[in-house]
Amino acid sequence: MYPYALTIIRKIIDNTIHASLWNNILKLLVAIWLFFAGIHTYIYCIIALTFIDVATGIPASMKKGEPFKSRILRKGLIEKIALYLIMLIAVFILELVVKSAFKYESFYMVLVVTMCVSTYELTSILENIAVLRPELPFISRLIKLSNKIHEKTLDIAEDKVDKVELKK
Repeated sequence: MYPYALTIIRKIIDNTIHASLWNNILKLLVAIWLFFAGIHTYIYCIIALTFIDVATGIPASMKKGEPFKSRILRKGLIEKIALYLIMLIAVFILELVVKSAFKYESFYMVLVVTMCVSTYELTSILENIAVLRPELPFISRLIKLSNKIHEKTLDIAEDKVDKVELKK
């Protein structure tokens, strides 16, 4: 897969001189997509949960009496998605480095980061639902469960890092 992605990137560079700016941007996005195709499902999951959080957060904030400001929403949403995507891409690159340096075959770091972000977003979604529907008592139990999953994921990540350090 990597030679194929490198071939596409080379063709993009060769065609850059003769193409428009938008065409170059599109080609760059396709090349990035092909390179990170292994983590696209994680990216979809995080983006979907972020938008669900926003969709439940707007009515919850209105119910609490907070004013709706689209500028703040847009800024926060862009920052959150950018942070999550940069974090996933950085962890993916780190995982490739670890894999090549230590002959480490499993890809756990991206999965762990995705689980951490997902449980964080799920907790936020559940908190929004608890504001919208306070008559649902099981929501508070789900929030506690989500927090436990988040903590368990961090513990698993620490164990994996400790095992890799011991193998050195």
